[in-house]
Amino acid sequence: MCSNKDKNNCCDSCCCCCSHNQSCNDNGGKDVGDERYTVRRVRLTNNGWFVARLQFVYVDSQGRSIRTRGTGDIRLNQTVQVDPGDYGVPEGATFRIHASVVAGRDKTSTESFVYGSSGSYGADFITTGTTLINSLVFDGLFWIYGDSSNDSEPRGEVIDDEFHLQQNCDENQES
Repeated sequence: MCSNKDKNNCCDSCCCCCSHNQSCNDNGGKDVGDERYTVRRVRLTNNGWFVARLQFVYVDSQGRSIRTRGTGDIRLNQTVQVDPGDYGVPEGATFRIHASVVAGRDKTSTESFVYGSSGSYGADFITTGTTLINSLVFDGLFWIYGDSSNDSEPRGEVIDDEFHLQQNCDENQES
């Protein structure tokens, strides 16, 4: 686990995980969710030339990695916003986003989040590319206003651009 005081133990060369009390997980990814940023919604925008389905991966109480069932088809330029709990992610579980690409290469996020049905945040992701050369990019957290039962319209805005992994890491390396 890295901290702002111990930048030598970061999970990447520019210490991005040291900001916002993030920690490194066992797979080298960045744990974005914590008590301040409990995620209850995930929004995926497909900007790729393929059909995708959104799934979630979490570790159950026996330590097994579980991939949930997926959403319906998400076509080019479509956005879906879902509650991971509706797809089987248990309350308090740490999860990752998995984009299943029909007839292509799937992608799983390196970022992890803590699921909470009463959380105030959502995580934004974007897919791009083609079936065989594609990417899944974390695009920040957004604040969820009020009732989230209506999936037809986005319920939030990006609240913290520093969660973008392309942040300027020079400021994190200053003493």
